[in-house]
Amino acid sequence: MWSANGKTKLLTYLEAIEETDQDIIDEFLDNCANNQQILLYALQLAEDKLRIRHCDTAGFVQSRECKHLVGDVCGVLRWQVVVDNWRRCEEFDIKLN
Repeated sequence: MWSANGKTKLLTYLEAIEETDQDIIDEFLDNCANNQQILLYALQLAEDKLRIRHCDTAGFVQSRECKHLVGDVCGVLRWQVVVDNWRRCEEFDIKLN
């Protein structure tokens, strides 16, 4: 199980992404409670989303500015991406104009 602060962070994250379906919220929280890796990932995701929501984008990039982006697919990791989302990416390499 996680700390009260961790659960609050996860609930704040779910509110920030406008998740209102109680079944999905319960399943998300159950998965976090029962799997340490999922919990750690979810807490990092929540922290990242909440920082970005407050305009703190230090350490984050947008894929549309990466030279590896081909259409909406990362040419290195082969992931389809939403180009306007902020994310952490160690493979990011800025396009030169």
